[in-house]
Amino acid sequence: MNQLKLFIICILSLSIMNCSTMSTNKRAATLSAITANKTYQIRVRSGNIALDKIIHAYASSRFGEYLQWTSDESADNYFEIVFSGSSAHKINSSAAAYTQNMIYGDAWYTGDDIRWSGNVFMPEAEITSGSIFTWQKSIMTVMMKDSEERILWGAHFNYKGISEPAGLYINTADEAARISIDRIAERFKNDYIFIQKSQVQNKMPDIALIVERNASGNEEDTTKKEIPYDENTSPLISEHGLITF
Repeated sequence: MNQLKLFIICILSLSIMNCSTMSTNKRAATLSAITANKTYQIRVRSGNIALDKIIHAYASSRFGEYLQWTSDESADNYFEIVFSGSSAHKINSSAAAYTQNMIYGDAWYTGDDIRWSGNVFMPEAEITSGSIFTWQKSIMTVMMKDSEERILWGAHFNYKGISEPAGLYINTADEAARISIDRIAERFKNDYIFIQKSQVQNKMPDIALIVERNASGNEEDTTKKEIPYDENTSPLISEHGLITF
């Protein structure tokens, strides 16, 4: 019994030590500061052309709800993704999850396959296949930058598949990249979308409607006027479904 307890404690300790972690860098105060009249160019560096294509396409889909994309070099802003990953068959083991076959220099993969045709060596190199006994470990950094390279929002996600049940089904680098983008997209949504909705819901109206009824209470005898609304105003819902004071 004691040995079983010790085993369980060891497993729990290893899981805690190996949890996935997320950190963000929120510079822009509002979503409109990021999205209003701005086009973004997606830039990717993973080291593998096949993986770059997958990350580029998936990020375009997941963040397309919030951002407007362009493939032109004249983009207003940039959406940069840096990804690296490895595979593990044992808790303390590590192996390459894919083959490095890209030469970037100062450039990024931006979805232009023709442009990058001369920068790929070993184009046949594929993403290493995995199994249910293969865990993925990866790091993804996303940065939204303006045209002057100033950070508007950023996220750093350290994914450790061994620490969560979903890790049993995340067996290759491209799957780790997708779940990383999913988690980062959710954090972006929490940082801006949910917060702004909450602020709108909690905001007091600037104008309140006063409904004054005469003795008859008929619709045609109702007088309506608007007054400034403040915290001391006490609205009540009348039996007719109107705000009264």
